[in-house]
Amino acid sequence: MPEPVITTVAVFTRLRLFQELLSSFVGSRQGFAVIAVSASELEATRVVVSQRPDVILIDATLPGVWNVADAAVQVGVRTVVFGLADSPHPIESAERHGCRDALLTSATAQDIVDALEDARQPTRHPVARPEAACDVSALTSRELEVLALVARGLSNKEIAGELTVSVPTVKTHVHNLLHKLGARRRADAGRLLHVAASAAAVEARPARHLGVVGRASEGERPQHMPVPAERG
Repeated sequence: MPEPVITTVAVFTRLRLFQELLSSFVGSRQGFAVIAVSASELEATRVVVSQRPDVILIDATLPGVWNVADAAVQVGVRTVVFGLADSPHPIESAERHGCRDALLTSATAQDIVDALEDARQPTRHPVARPEAACDVSALTSRELEVLALVARGLSNKEIAGELTVSVPTVKTHVHNLLHKLGARRRADAGRLLHVAASAAAVEARPARHLGVVGRASEGERPQHMPVPAERG
């Protein structure tokens, strides 16, 4: 009987809670073993170069995150970055530094599992950009509003509060927009919004449907756009 294939993972984040939770969560998955945890760029780079885990799971808020990702590329270590904030070009940054997958702040535990499963595969292009056919122009106005809130990391309950609709209604909208976009998970749908907005693929749509896709100026918080009452 062949030996089971174990994918080694290193977790890099400054937050002790994240270190413990992610190490326990990933380590409990069949076929994965966490071999290192680090909270600094210097130590993370040392781990990448000396221990060469199969995959690194790195927090986007770690200072020097892209330097660590660059080092990983140089030694053939695959990178999954998580916790990307709602910024103008999150996918472009991860793509430029050779990441295999990039998860926004709205990512779930299942998204991390899916990303690690993808990363352990031997062949795949880094951070595949969504296909042009997956165009947000196929969405209704309400679905675009829901997508903008999903991209900001809001839960179904929080979205329901924002739009003054029921949680089951939000779940229906999320299900429909994921199906239309060909997205497997909420994080993928959020990426589509960012990519489409940065590529001006939805210029013809009213701006309020895009949510806040650019980074707010220093000390300024994004303003919520008014949302029309849902029709009965």
